[in-house]
Parts: sequence; C-alpha cells; structure tokens
Amino acid sequence: MLKTICCAAACASLLIAADLGGAIYWSAEQLKGLEKTLAGKMDETKSGTEQLMNKGNHNALVFHREGSGLAAVQEKLADFVVMRSGKGAVLEGGKVVDGKPVGPGEICGRSVEDGTRYKLAPGEPK
Repeated sequence: MLKTICCAAACASLLIAADLGGAIYWSAEQLKGLEKTLAGKMDETKSGTEQLMNKGNHNALVFHREGSGLAAVQEKLADFVVMRSGKGAVLEGGKVVDGKPVGPGEICGRSVEDGTRYKLAPGEPK
C-alpha cells in the first residue's frame, strides 16, 4: 500500500520568506501527527490534503496518497516535494491528457504523456 506524506510549496525559499515576518517551521512530529487526519480526508483519487499556510504568493500543503493522483499543471507555482514514507513517483513535463482548468492558473487531467518519471522514496535523493 502506497502511503506518502509530502509538502508542496509555492516557493523554495518558503522557510526564510522575509515578507512573512520570519521563518516558518513544521517539525517532523507535527507532520507525522497529520497522517491520521489526512487518511480520514481521502477522496476518490485516494488523496487527502491539509493546507498548512496560504500567505500571498507563499503556499504550503501536506498530502497523503494511497494511489495515483490527477495530472496537474500549476502555471504560477513550483512544487517542492518531501517524501516522508512509502514510495511513488512524480512525472514532470510532457502533456496533460484531457486537461481542464480547475482554478486560476491550474489545469488537471487524467494522466501525463511523454513526461519524465522520477521515483521517490523517503530520504531521496541520496
């Protein structure tokens, strides 16, 4: 069974974002505590999500997956992924199949064609 806890952030400089008034820190214990909460929020894609913060152009969320998620393109965000447990993959590039706008600057579809697959496991890359 695939179980992951990942953080996605709109900006790699999230933890030292000066316009937020200083550093923001989430301990491993805090993130681990979200596992049960997120498992209870799973939807039809077998994903559960919790927003950690949304401050202007800085955004952080944690998600738990037990299956493949939808293909997604964020036109104005960059993802920063940390694998906490389990294993999986991220597809980057390529074309979203049957993509449809789901919000400002975001397109989702059922899969990705011709993307580059990056396998993920806790502690990767080494």
